[in-house]
Amino acid sequence: MCPAWVRDIVKLDERTGVRVVPSGPGPDRVPGLLSDMTAVTHAGRESGCTVIVDTAPVMVANDAVDFLPSVDWVVLVVRLGRSTERSLKATMQSLELNHATVVGWCRKA
Repeated sequence: MCPAWVRDIVKLDERTGVRVVPSGPGPDRVPGLLSDMTAVTHAGRESGCTVIVDTAPVMVANDAVDFLPSVDWVVLVVRLGRSTERSLKATMQSLELNHATVVGWCRKA
């Protein structure tokens, strides 16, 4: 069963039927969010839901790396015409150093 505060922040998208936690304003402190996100992902798993966490790019903000212990897999989004080979190599090195399991990538135009 989800904690009450998790039920309060999860919203149902009527069009798709997907439950989401909207981002809201930018966080001032990521470490405090880490325990909250862990609770949300745990509640999702316990209720049989697939949880997808969308973060800032790995090389732009620490969020993605900080959240890695709370996720099972990573799907890397590559921006067509904007992502460089150098940045992709650096991103993959960072993910590997943090023991992330990269299961795929997708191209964003």
